[in-house]
Amino acid sequence: MLLRFNPTKWDRTHGPLPSQLLPLYASSESQASLSEAARLITSRFGFDSFIYAMTTSESLNNGARFHCCSSAPRDWIAEYDQASYVEIDPRVTHSWTQLTPLMWDRTIGSGRSDVEVFLDRAALYGIGSGVCIPMRDEGHSRIAMFLNSSRRENLGELDGSTGLVLALHRSLP
Repeated sequence: MLLRFNPTKWDRTHGPLPSQLLPLYASSESQASLSEAARLITSRFGFDSFIYAMTTSESLNNGARFHCCSSAPRDWIAEYDQASYVEIDPRVTHSWTQLTPLMWDRTIGSGRSDVEVFLDRAALYGIGSGVCIPMRDEGHSRIAMFLNSSRRENLGELDGSTGLVLALHRSLP
C-alpha cells in the first residue's frame, strides 16, 4: 500500500517535521519529480549520491528482483546488476538481517578479496563510503536507503549530517 505523506499532517509524536525533508514533501504535494528533491536532500546531508532499493524476495541472490531509484551513475547500476554484486555487497548483507543503520567505508571489506574488488569498483563511480539505512514494510519487503560519499577514508566521528541521518532513522514511524 502506498502512503501519501503530507507535511501538515506529520505525526507530531515523532517531533517536528525535519526541515531537511521539506523538499521531498513539497514535491509529493505538487506531484513534481521526487528525484530532484531526493538529490537536494542527499546533498544537504553532505553525501554525493543516493540509492533507494527494495525487494519482496525471500532470498539474497541475483535471481531475485530488486527495484531501485538512484542518483548514482547508470553505468554503476548496470555493472552492479551484471556482476551480481548484490550477492557480496556487505551493505546489502547487513540490511538483509539488521534494521540498525550502518556507517561504512573501505574497511568493511577488509580480508575479503571479492568485497575489496567490489568496493574498488564502486569507488570508481563515486561510492567510497556512506550510510545504509535498512527498513521493512508491513508486507516484509526489504528496503534500504544508501547515502554515498566519494570519500573512501573512515567517516570517523559522526559529523552533523551523518548524525542527523541516523536521528531521522530513529524518529520515523
